[in-house]
Parts: sequence; structure tokens; C-alpha cells
Amino acid sequence: MNDFVPAGGEAIPIGTLKSRIISFNPNFAERVPKGWLKFLRSNTVEWNIIEDPPESANWKIEQSDGAGGSSSEPVQQPSAELYATLLRQNGWRFAMAESLLAVYEIVADRSETWLDRQTTVDIVIDECEPGTDERDVTHTLIALAASGVTQFDETEDIKRYRVTPNIGDDVLLDQYDAALLSRLISGCDRKAVPFDPKVAQPLLLGAGDDKRIKRVVKLARKMNKQYLARRAASEG
Repeated sequence: MNDFVPAGGEAIPIGTLKSRIISFNPNFAERVPKGWLKFLRSNTVEWNIIEDPPESANWKIEQSDGAGGSSSEPVQQPSAELYATLLRQNGWRFAMAESLLAVYEIVADRSETWLDRQTTVDIVIDECEPGTDERDVTHTLIALAASGVTQFDETEDIKRYRVTPNIGDDVLLDQYDAALLSRLISGCDRKAVPFDPKVAQPLLLGAGDDKRIKRVVKLARKMNKQYLARRAASEG
């Protein structure tokens, strides 16, 4: 997108930027049907979004020094809120410890059977308390899959899976937290944000003692390294 914003020049209205991009790629409008300003805020590490005049609805955008000049982009200070935003931008689904353990126990009881996601959701809802939200169950199942405790059957057109049985609560929480930190490491690298596991501690489900954090971070870096290797292999 640097090609659409003049480096070192005056800021341009965001509407002008949008028109330039759509004229180059008409399909772009379909991918960002609404929330254009929100999209820019979450994807413009190299640019500054400004109000002209302040507190008005006239937004403009300009390249920052990091994109068009010699000085470097200011480093964003890490915080739990910023980390949570990075994780959501990278598709992470947060889960509560109680829900994660409960859903795992239900699904693990059927670990000998391959199940599609909707069937699994129906089973979990049937065994949970009345009023259990289907979306929450789905997000928890996605979190289990991201935690690396799920096996997938690739032989069918419909994706089916089952969880690895007999995983203790502490191990499962370790897997979840490590997977979260692995995803966070990728997000921090992509957005040039320092990674500090202590700052991320409020986002974790397990205990926050130093010994455990070091163990989980070590596992997270291993997961991240494996992910990068798989991605490099898929890209040839």
C-alpha cells in the first residue's frame, strides 16, 4: 500500500486512499465492506492516521518516518491490551480455563470416534448446563485445536477430528498457554512489538510463577519454530 501514499509529502484524505486502492483492485472493497478506518488502524504500522482538524471527522493518512524517511518507527510499548489485540488480529480464540477443561473432558470421552465440528458442538451443548452458548463452545473447540491436542482426519471431504485422550489439566493449560504465546510471538514479530512473557501473563490460563512461565515460553518458541518451518515448506 506504500504505492498509494506519497512518501515525504502531504497527508492525503483517507477517502482518496480508498478510491486509489479500489481503482487498482475493485475486489478490495468486498474484502473490507465496512470498518475502513478500523482496518487502517489495525494494518498501518508504516503510516500515521491523523485528524484534520483535530476532533473532526476529516481523517488523513501519511507515511511515517519509518516508511519514507531515515528515522525508525517508534517502538510500541507492550501491554496486555496490545497483546490481546495482536492475538485477535492473528485469529486467536480466547477460552476460559473452566470451559477449556470441561469441553476437553466431554470430547476426550469420545476420543476413539472421528467427529465433525458441528456434531461435536451438539454433543458438548447437550452435556453442558442449559443455556450454554454455541459460539462459546465453538471458540473453545478452536482453542483446543490450536493447543495441539487435536488430531485431524484428512481422508474425508468434511474435516473430522478427535482429541488426544488422558491429558491432565496442568498439561492442557500448558499447551493452551504455549500455543497462545507462540501465536503472540508471530504477531509481535509482524508488528515490530517487543515480546515480554511477563506482560502477557494476564492472558494465560495457568499459574503465573516464574518456573512455569519459563517452561511455557520454551514450549511456545518450539511451537513457533515448527510453525515457521511448516510455512516455509508449504511456500516451497
